[in-house]
Amino acid sequence: MTTANVPIKKEIKKIRTSLGCSQEMLAVIIGVGVRTVTRWEHEESHPHQLVLEKIRKIEKLVQKIEEIFETKDAAEWLKTPNQSFGGRTPLKEIAYDDEGIETVINLLGAIERGIVT
Repeated sequence: MTTANVPIKKEIKKIRTSLGCSQEMLAVIIGVGVRTVTRWEHEESHPHQLVLEKIRKIEKLVQKIEEIFETKDAAEWLKTPNQSFGGRTPLKEIAYDDEGIETVINLLGAIERGIVT
């Protein structure tokens, strides 16, 4: 999804819509300030390379979520506490640490294979 041809504004809004999260929550997930996310959405600035790498990981997560869930169900699943994450929601797991995105992607893969729900 992250390409030179797609404005960052559209990418960030798609991620936020798919995850059902606010600018504030996305800022926490990416590890930037809320004002930075706002600037991206208004195309006043562009993320640097390290941040773009994290955005690519989040896009990979969004793609996996969209393969498994309907949009409404995805937003609900992301905000429901999950024992696989010690009672945290998948959205909070994503924000918990740098491995959170991969942890959620791995759980989604297990759900896709019918191993867990």
